[in-house]
Amino acid sequence: MPSITMRSENDLLVTTVRRFELLRPLLVAGVVTLAGCGGGGGGGSDAAPVESTPAPAAAMDGDTDTDASAEPTPANPPPPLALDVIPESRRPVWSAGVVGGIPAYAVKTSVTDYGARANDGGNDAPALQAAIDAVTPPAAVYVPAGEFHLNAPIRMRSGVVLRGAGPGATRLLMNHGDNGFDFAAFAGGSDRPVTQGADLNSRSLTLQSAAGFVPGGYGVIAQANDPAKLYTQAGWNQSWAQEAVGQMFRVVAVSGNRITLEAPLSIQFDPAFAPRARPLTDIVENAGLEDLALTRLDSSDRFIVRIRQGANLWFRNIASHRARKAHIHAREGYRIEVRDSYFHDASDHGVGGHGYGVMLSRHSSHSLIENNIFRRLRHALILQIGASGNVMAYNYVREALSEGNYVPTDISLHGHYPSANLFEGNVVDLIGIGDFWGPAGPWNTFHRNRVGAEGIYLHDHSDFQNITANVLNTRSGREIRWDGTVDPATLLVHMNLQNGLLLLADQVPVDALFPDSYFHAARPDFYDNRPWPSIGPDAAAPTNPAEQRYLAGDFPAFD
Repeated sequence: MPSITMRSENDLLVTTVRRFELLRPLLVAGVVTLAGCGGGGGGGSDAAPVESTPAPAAAMDGDTDTDASAEPTPANPPPPLALDVIPESRRPVWSAGVVGGIPAYAVKTSVTDYGARANDGGNDAPALQAAIDAVTPPAAVYVPAGEFHLNAPIRMRSGVVLRGAGPGATRLLMNHGDNGFDFAAFAGGSDRPVTQGADLNSRSLTLQSAAGFVPGGYGVIAQANDPAKLYTQAGWNQSWAQEAVGQMFRVVAVSGNRITLEAPLSIQFDPAFAPRARPLTDIVENAGLEDLALTRLDSSDRFIVRIRQGANLWFRNIASHRARKAHIHAREGYRIEVRDSYFHDASDHGVGGHGYGVMLSRHSSHSLIENNIFRRLRHALILQIGASGNVMAYNYVREALSEGNYVPTDISLHGHYPSANLFEGNVVDLIGIGDFWGPAGPWNTFHRNRVGAEGIYLHDHSDFQNITANVLNTRSGREIRWDGTVDPATLLVHMNLQNGLLLLADQVPVDALFPDSYFHAARPDFYDNRPWPSIGPDAAAPTNPAEQRYLAGDFPAFD
């Protein structure tokens, strides 16, 4: 079998490249055992243009809000492999999305019962708010077909979902200076030092005091920033990004000073930086938006949906149009699920936190962003400030836009140490790892994605990433590459198909396998009868259902 050897620019890493035209029939037929592990692969330091000038501190991508039982496993957890290409020591157990799946709340009232009138141009915000406040949870509040004008923000509450007649029928038009929909709470207790258990995949924390933690309640664990890891440039030390490494959790049991968590930790905390936990005494949970379209008419510097201290929230089959900042922004969000939706365009595609699709920020964890279409945005999927253990899967991104002289990243790990997130089955043009505000943390995993013209680029000491079984069809020199600060010996880069060539790591266990998925044990329901897995070196036609939906015109028209 013909082979050639490629070296990275600094000659620290050697990868073997075999012509995929010869391997494809054997892979598809199952004749060849897919094997690999060991050190990285890829190479080069051909840099794509990136954002180089920070916005003023008040307009950074960081948060600037001024508002003061047994652990459930995934519905279909992937079975363990005898020898996985990514060792367990390099990844968490990914358990993401609403526990038990999105519930089907019964409709108990309609906004028309409270005075909302479609298509009359009047302000329907008071009627929507009155219906949400009056209904007895759990309940759906129905918004019938037509256009409804909202001249004030809508404050969502626990146990209530706002449900339309479909994103092509029910349209909510926002025209005011605040966030469109707020799923937000602010109350919390004081920090409690963690004395034991702050380890990767741990479900038990021993605290100096567990006062304030209760079964069924929520909390946050965080540690002080390690300057050596987070402040690779002096400008990355920002007031809004202190205690970046952390995650939100739900408590299932309390015994003395020991608390048991619903889901395992996705991070290995460092005792040298004083991990501490605090209870959240207020939360918005078990609520969402379904089957409607949201359009922002004004250009206020706010979010269409803001989540703060929210858990088990969902956004299903919505269409969101013309955000200025993020369409959905989660700060301290836990098990947020965004699925089967369409996010389109922004009123501002410039720096300073503008033109985002879904943003998971400050300690957001165990959230699932799946089977969505993103179009005409600067960064479609963006994680920062310690977001960890999240799953971004089977999304389709196209037509990224920016107002600067650079190519914007579709998937952006945007500094301050987002760690151990899974990016699987997505179709994008450019993935940026540590592309601004400092390094990405370890164990972010990019598995079975299809990446177009601009490839995958690792920046700014973003070591210990996993990049496996992706398909790249890029411009020359834009494949998997890193700048001179990244240590390639820390990377796991294996079994990626780059422009028709299959790249295998040199030193691999011969019996190591890579799975169909690190999240789904079997073909997910939204795939229907499509081939599974549909992206990877062993897939004949790399695509996903979100891309097929877009190409078939199955999305609301905003243009």
